[in-house]
Amino acid sequence: MINLLLDVDDTLYDQLKPFEDAYQMVFSHYDAPIDQLFIKSRYYSEEVFDLVNDGKMDQHEMHIYRMSKAFSFLGFKITKEEAQLFQSHYEQNQRKIEIAPEMRKLLNEAKSQGLTLGIITNGPTEH
Repeated sequence: MINLLLDVDDTLYDQLKPFEDAYQMVFSHYDAPIDQLFIKSRYYSEEVFDLVNDGKMDQHEMHIYRMSKAFSFLGFKITKEEAQLFQSHYEQNQRKIEIAPEMRKLLNEAKSQGLTLGIITNGPTEH
């Protein structure tokens, strides 16, 4: 029996952190609002989700598309190379995620209380 069920993304760790770090590495010369850029990149990912899922667009194209469209929405133009470099840094940063301190405290407290924990995600397993 599970007493506490948690989602990985934006519960156990902050999804914006690896995105923000990659932004600083590639796009620090822009003055784009990172939180809005992140939200729009998610929006444009969802926009082409079925194309990627059906094999009509590959992941690489989707990564370029979502960042180019997100920047364009905010009034900036980026190159394919910048989008690719960003994605590379973003993926590297996702491999370094750490549990949020407040979640570590919550999990330790739940464990000390004898609760059974469950963790779920709908994100890619390689992350």
